[in-house]
Amino acid sequence: MPGQRGGGAGGGASLYYEIANFQAGMDLRKSALTAPAGTLRMLQNGDITQGGEIEKRPAFQFWCTAPPGSIGVCTDNNGNVYTHLPGDVAGAITPPTDTSIGVIGIVGPGGGTSTQVTLQIQGTISQTTFTANVVTGGSLIVGSTLQGPTVTPGTVINAFGSGAGGAGTYTVNISQLSSPTSASGVTTPGSTVVLQSQLSYDVFNGQIYAVFQGSNGHVYHYYNGVGVAGAIDKGTKIRTYKEKIYGVQGRNLYFSAVGDPTTWQDPPPDSSGNVAHNGSGFINIGANDADSEDLRSMEVYYDKMAIFSALSCQLWFLDPDPSLNQYYQTLRDAGTLSPNSVRQYVANDVYFLGTHGIRSLRARDLTTTAAVADVGSPIDPVIQDLIDTREASGGMAWTTALLSPRTGRIWLVMYDQIYILSNWASPNISAWSVYIPEFTIDNGGAVFADPYVVLRATDGRIFRFGSTGGLVYDDCPVSFTTPFLSFDKPATFKFYQGFDAICSNDPGSTWNVQASFDPTQATTPFDQICVLDGSTIMDGRIPISGRGTHIQLQITHQAPGPATFSKLFIHYAPAETS
Repeated sequence: MPGQRGGGAGGGASLYYEIANFQAGMDLRKSALTAPAGTLRMLQNGDITQGGEIEKRPAFQFWCTAPPGSIGVCTDNNGNVYTHLPGDVAGAITPPTDTSIGVIGIVGPGGGTSTQVTLQIQGTISQTTFTANVVTGGSLIVGSTLQGPTVTPGTVINAFGSGAGGAGTYTVNISQLSSPTSASGVTTPGSTVVLQSQLSYDVFNGQIYAVFQGSNGHVYHYYNGVGVAGAIDKGTKIRTYKEKIYGVQGRNLYFSAVGDPTTWQDPPPDSSGNVAHNGSGFINIGANDADSEDLRSMEVYYDKMAIFSALSCQLWFLDPDPSLNQYYQTLRDAGTLSPNSVRQYVANDVYFLGTHGIRSLRARDLTTTAAVADVGSPIDPVIQDLIDTREASGGMAWTTALLSPRTGRIWLVMYDQIYILSNWASPNISAWSVYIPEFTIDNGGAVFADPYVVLRATDGRIFRFGSTGGLVYDDCPVSFTTPFLSFDKPATFKFYQGFDAICSNDPGSTWNVQASFDPTQATTPFDQICVLDGSTIMDGRIPISGRGTHIQLQITHQAPGPATFSKLFIHYAPAETS
């Protein structure tokens, strides 16, 4: 916004240009030379307020350290935050305290141990079978079956690797033609399955239903800390919906029995061949569309379920009665890279990390027919660069979307940075910024529990963001960079004469202002122009000296306490031309 003040050097009246707000936030859709004033090339460790001002983010506060060997982080409907601890007593729950995270004990597929099991079995051979009489060395969890049968005295084992509970689960070293009355054999099931990471979780009837990746490639489900044997490989991403747990994996959408998340198949027929159907089953989503072979996630969209694959999204009406399930719509090029990046926002948007950037499903007309909106397009260049450099190694697959409970901001959490959307409808603000935490975030380590966002670091430390008794600030570095500003006269040289700002900060802290007058350099050269300990408009402008067609500002702050930056004014005069 241009203005005029007094006389000026360089043969013209002294003018000033006002940037009244920063409500556009980060916007990289245009080059630094053509982007409009009020947009930012970078806003780090800050947010855009409802008034369009820049404010420093609060601190990530250390809370506690999770128990060694625990996995992930999750929260129930009462705001209690938990982690899962393999090797503990299954279903044993220790609630959180002011200084500790809650713990849910689970027994892993390997019995809670990570060592290979080798057993000596003595028994009686009869033709091709072997009956175990003595078992030494511990109990055996069979193959990859969760809490499968153990080898106990009296177990009949086929000589060629078939045991009670499944084929090829263990081997007794005897020959088919052997006929002694007793023998000693060694059975080695291979490496015991270890739970490696938390894939997803939800809450059913107030209790946590969680999904974990096993070291053998299989996916294991736990409800309230107890393994759900019938749900193995029935969902890498799960969702509570209409009295069931739904899960997507491969090309199938699986669902549990009505009101019972531990039952995922009908009971066997009775003596008359009748089956008591319980509402469990699956839908082959991939058979409905070729782009849905690799299902990733799901989220509620109005009265339907949006089911995301890597390439597309299908909308389905789902009912507790499987016979009433009905396909509704397919959206091409609306797949997601990350299962946990899919998040409902209010009632009419579903945000997700797509192959082109951050997108959302949004109703395009009164029929609520869905279309893909480009809500993340202002930061597409940086997100696409991250996809290009990280996706091949799986670095984007763990991206998690959260809704900050007190601020209403959308968080897109990656392991080393968090993209923040400040979205206020009334003042027409939709602005992106980025937080850089002082720690590396663990896979599956981000949840919200009113009033906190809770993050787990890779070293087991737990941090909380938010407060019940007032916000806390640390000395995280805040930085924002403007485009190259031409004041709507990109071909006119200017003498830059002064700088004013409206800003706030704690006593003893400052805002550091640097400027560049040369947009032609590959790496922008910034020069120090001033240090601000508060607003300047009552003190007269701060003098600066520079000449060029454009000016770019880089403004930083690093000190304890809150800080805001509201407006800036640049004083200049048109340069004389020959």
